[in-house]
Amino acid sequence: MKKLLLFLSIMSSTFQLSAQSVLACAGNNQISGALQQSYTLGESFISENMTGATVSSQGFQQPEIPQFILRMFIQGFYLGGGLMNAVADPINFPNVTDTISFSLMTNELIPIEVYQKKVLLNTNGFSNITLPAFVYSHNYYLKIKHRNSIETWSKLPVQLKTFNNFDFTKL
Repeated sequence: MKKLLLFLSIMSSTFQLSAQSVLACAGNNQISGALQQSYTLGESFISENMTGATVSSQGFQQPEIPQFILRMFIQGFYLGGGLMNAVADPINFPNVTDTISFSLMTNELIPIEVYQKKVLLNTNGFSNITLPAFVYSHNYYLKIKHRNSIETWSKLPVQLKTFNNFDFTKL
């Protein structure tokens, strides 16, 4: 009986030690249609959680997070030469024009907003936006709102990839 207890005690401490370290020898990220699979050998993917615009996943293998670069100008703030006034806080943030609301809308008869984020619009017309992983490889209309301007949509849906850019100034 003592030998069994000693054996179980050694095995228990061994499992506790090995549960805290991972030997990852390989992994991959595959995309098939609208499905993305990301894995590391030696570790199982546990979960992905989204709180507001923040996506977190447990484990070492993180999903690819789509990046979006948007370019646009607000007519009332435009100075010319590809620059706008810094109106939000010109003293503390001289390179920021204002904030805009960036939304992704479904490609349906009655579009549904699937994602919305308030972002900074720089004086050069660019906004850098980090998108949640669930929008990857889907098609969405872009919707831009500003507190003092007309709501603007993209003419066609945009397929989102790992790195995206959209220029409203070239339309």
